[in-house]
Amino acid sequence: MSHIKFQLTLFVFLFVLPLMSVLAQGPPMLLPDLQSAGALGSDLFSQSGSTGMVLVVVREDQVFFRGYGETAPNSHQLPTQDSLLRLCSLTKIFTTDAFTKLIADKTVQLNDPLQRYAPRGVIVPKRVRPITLVDMATHTSGLPRELGNAPPNTSHFTFPDSRTRWR
Repeated sequence: MSHIKFQLTLFVFLFVLPLMSVLAQGPPMLLPDLQSAGALGSDLFSQSGSTGMVLVVVREDQVFFRGYGETAPNSHQLPTQDSLLRLCSLTKIFTTDAFTKLIADKTVQLNDPLQRYAPRGVIVPKRVRPITLVDMATHTSGLPRELGNAPPNTSHFTFPDSRTRWR
């Protein structure tokens, strides 16, 4: 694709690893204060070589957020909680997690037809049979991988939008 490429590192920096370690190994351990994540994030960002980074720490009902660098090269815009950022391949991790939970709680089933979840008026094409969620999850739906180039003068990272994806 002919869009500007940049590297944005997203870290969900949960002091979860220590927490998981505690749960797995026994006696409780005092977790660091969330505000100490800022200094750790600064070090991490300076060593990453990334254009920008978002650090999010979630611990029970506490949330720490800090943006580093810029949202795109030469944008001079610090990432904020309202920034629209493309996660690129990281979306696969988030999608898999959400999908797994939806299947586990029986909200969806792998053999559900994609058509069931399409917006009103959208007709999902059929191949040999209706496309299912498992087809989407395993990349076997037969739908095209790329949606083409963004129209001229389209703002960075706004193409394709939801309507375009469904079309």
